[in-house]
Amino acid sequence: MAVSLDDRDLANQHFDRGLSFDIRGKVDEAIAEMQKAVSLDGEFAEAYNKLGDFSMKKGQLEKAVEMFKRSISLKPDVENSHFDLGCAHAHLGKFSEALYEFEKALSLAPSHFEIYGRIGHVYLEMSLFGQAIENLKKALVKDQGDIMARYSLGVAFLKVGKPAEAHQQFEKVIEHYTTLTRIKDRYA
Repeated sequence: MAVSLDDRDLANQHFDRGLSFDIRGKVDEAIAEMQKAVSLDGEFAEAYNKLGDFSMKKGQLEKAVEMFKRSISLKPDVENSHFDLGCAHAHLGKFSEALYEFEKALSLAPSHFEIYGRIGHVYLEMSLFGQAIENLKKALVKDQGDIMARYSLGVAFLKVGKPAEAHQQFEKVIEHYTTLTRIKDRYA
């Protein structure tokens, strides 16, 4: 069913208000605005994706999966939706589904190195340590500051009996957090 220009414009206004509420930490209000947006434009893929994001924030993982799938059904070639669905599946412990979505996201955006970190973490959860190490290293090639990938790499090294390599990774994590917690005299 075709959406009128007025309804599409109004849906976009609700979408923007939803983003504004989210930025201010008002997730329930953000959800209400996104629901208004999709009620006006049932093919508003980005709004469904945001409903998935907001559901994740509220810990409603099954609802998030439903919203991400709806977004993907409307726009299947959006890498971010596949990435988000992969994250939701990973949180639910559905690791095969998570890997499928991460691989799909990676095929759509090969330079999105954050995906490698998520893939590595899933492999770590699956006790496939070699694949975890391989992917976590790829994540760190692009972003040396990816602390979660670095920590997970340290854990994977421990699991395969490489404590020296694990120690190196953990030292870098500690160094990162140490710099964050240093007291600056001018901020007394």
